[in-house]
Amino acid sequence: MHACEGTDSAARAELTALDRLGTLNSRTILVHGLALDGKGAELLQSRGASLIVCPSSNQFLFGEVLSAEVLDQIDAIALGSDSPLTACGDLLDEICFASQHCGLSTRRIYSMVTESPAAMLRLPDNGATHRVSAPGDLIAVRDRGLQPDETLCSLSSSDIELVFRNGRVFLASEEMFRRLPAGARHGLEPLSIAGSIRWLRAPVGEMLREAEAVLGKGRVKLGGKQVHAVDLRFERDGSTPPRS
Repeated sequence: MHACEGTDSAARAELTALDRLGTLNSRTILVHGLALDGKGAELLQSRGASLIVCPSSNQFLFGEVLSAEVLDQIDAIALGSDSPLTACGDLLDEICFASQHCGLSTRRIYSMVTESPAAMLRLPDNGATHRVSAPGDLIAVRDRGLQPDETLCSLSSSDIELVFRNGRVFLASEEMFRRLPAGARHGLEPLSIAGSIRWLRAPVGEMLREAEAVLGKGRVKLGGKQVHAVDLRFERDGSTPPRS
């Protein structure tokens, strides 16, 4: 539930009100928590509740983010991107924002988008086991010679080469699309995102046409990034489609 989303006395009083109602426990996940102070974080921690923070949205709406001192008091904490109307972009943009503005280490931020939310959502093995029959949800990026947490905190959407979900390709860069076998390509459609083409397992053309029918041609954005259609005729031979 959204709670403590603000900086006034009403937002600060929400946590104790929830506690009086008996709704703060190990199954409770609060979103935002901007009004939390040290005592509030201690209460949240003592009840075993979790918190999802959306710092760039808080900065946009209220001009501040939760301090690192408060965040460090809470074990079960995850990072969210909130609405694209108020956030700085997609989740990778939010990761970079948190790294620059929240005083958190790259290792803590890595945990906030991997192990911690997996545990909060009670995913088997915390979603972190790579073996036969495991879920097979992962992303692939180029090796930068850094630790995984350092790499993650420096990425943008244009750096993502592959996304697997349940062992299937759901996103591929132009280069990786050309390398995929025909069976893995089936069902992927291209979309130009801020000038970078990605092949997505979604009815991209249909969704873009419907969005442009409302917003106008060339006025659709995804996480603050301009998106355009790509010529599907190039799907068969795997050559580079022209950007619209």
